[in-house]
Amino acid sequence: MKVFNVHASYNRMTTEEQRKVSILKLAPVKKHIQGVGVRDDKYFVLVETAVDDEYLAFSLSRKRNVVSIAKAVEVIKRYL
Repeated sequence: MKVFNVHASYNRMTTEEQRKVSILKLAPVKKHIQGVGVRDDKYFVLVETAVDDEYLAFSLSRKRNVVSIAKAVEVIKRYL
C-alpha cells in the first residue's frame, strides 16, 4: 500500500498512482474502491496487491479509519 497526503504533488507520483488518486478524488470519503484504494479528508491509501485490497475491505468493515490504516502501513514498512 502507498499512502499520500491529499495535498501531495502529482510530480512525485507515477502515472498509475496519479490515475488512482484521480479516481479517489471523485469517490465518496471512506468508500473502498476495489483495485484502487480508499480516501478520507487527509489521506489517499492506494492498493498495490490483492492482499492490500482484502486488508482495506476488512479494516473498513471493522470501522477503522484511514488514519489508523495509514499508521499500520508505516509500522509494517519498518519491518520489511
